[in-house]
Amino acid sequence: MDQNNEVEIDVRELFRVILNKLGIILMITFLCGAVTFSFLKFVKTPVYEAQAKLLVNTRDTESTSTSISSDQIKSAVSMVDTYSVIIKSRTVLEPIIQNLHLDYDYEELAENITVKSVNSTQIMEIAVDDENQTNALNICSEIMNTAPDILMNSVNAGSVSRIEEPYLLEDPVKPEVLKMTVIMAVIGFVLSAGFFIVQHLFDNTYSSEVDLQSSLELPVIGVLPSYESCIENNRK
Repeated sequence: MDQNNEVEIDVRELFRVILNKLGIILMITFLCGAVTFSFLKFVKTPVYEAQAKLLVNTRDTESTSTSISSDQIKSAVSMVDTYSVIIKSRTVLEPIIQNLHLDYDYEELAENITVKSVNSTQIMEIAVDDENQTNALNICSEIMNTAPDILMNSVNAGSVSRIEEPYLLEDPVKPEVLKMTVIMAVIGFVLSAGFFIVQHLFDNTYSSEVDLQSSLELPVIGVLPSYESCIENNRK
């Protein structure tokens, strides 16, 4: 019982510390969120994304069969990983850099391109991120113009057909202003609250006779007035 009471008292004390410093904690929380929001909104350069989609088939387009089995669909989905490597290869990207006169090297451009299967289907999505909206759309268009033929020549099976023209997303995809603002505000709250809690736990001084009595379990016989209180009383 005594141990449980001690834990309960300690927890209540920690809550009291937080409540006493709540104003400062909330101010730090607000400042962390406001600074993050201002930096991401007005300083950080936004990144835009252009997307396009291709349909991946494992059977050749000249095949007379019209049915597609589940195994063929699974095979097409697994081929997306292979196609992703090819699309992000130097064979595809270096000519695009030259044709569009981009200020990128191959590695930088490859990092800005994402190729993935949409919800584990035969649909392959190509996404290009860039700080310049025109560059993002132009790069995506060039990939759509050149990649299908290169894929067909590199992989002697199946086919790739365009099902969606390249388009540009209206809003920037990076930075995620709202998400990062909330995260930094929460971090500010946790760190500031944690600081005051740690400060309290390592504080070995007694601020009142109540603290002294509860800690030592001894009666308080008397309290010596402070120098400041004596001067204040003399003035009165």
